Amino acid sequence: MLINLKRGINCFLFFFSDEAVNFVNKPKTTPEISVSPSENLELVCEVSSAGGAVVWKKDQTEVKQDQRTTVIAQGTHRKLVVKKVTQQDQGSYTCETKDDKTAFQVKVRGEKMLEMAKIYSILNSSLHLEDHFATSLG
Repeated sequence: MLINLKRGINCFLFFFSDEAVNFVNKPKTTPEISVSPSENLELVCEVSSAGGAVVWKKDQTEVKQDQRTTVIAQGTHRKLVVKKVTQQDQGSYTCETKDDKTAFQVKVRGEKMLEMAKIYSILNSSLHLEDHFATSLG
């Protein structure tokens, strides 16, 4: 609010609400979200006040927006979007207000499983080749 005290002298007043900002529909236990590498991750929480500020953290470190990471506020909903996840995106995420906190455990499905599937496929192909040669020579 702008108040004109004297001609040419202005004073700005800021009003801060002491109203608590809590999470609505907060889960009783930490949800575990599982995503595959290269998929997008979306974490959503809802606050009690549309003006409620939140901070997203991963493993207790504040998440910064970049080319892959976006923070969205729509009404009372707060969303963290991570595009094309990698193993490094796995961890414990929190959405925090000045009064409350809610958590998510994110698991990125193993690239090791994908590698094992490729190895199995290669081994399986080579076994079929051996069978083919054995029947051709026999």
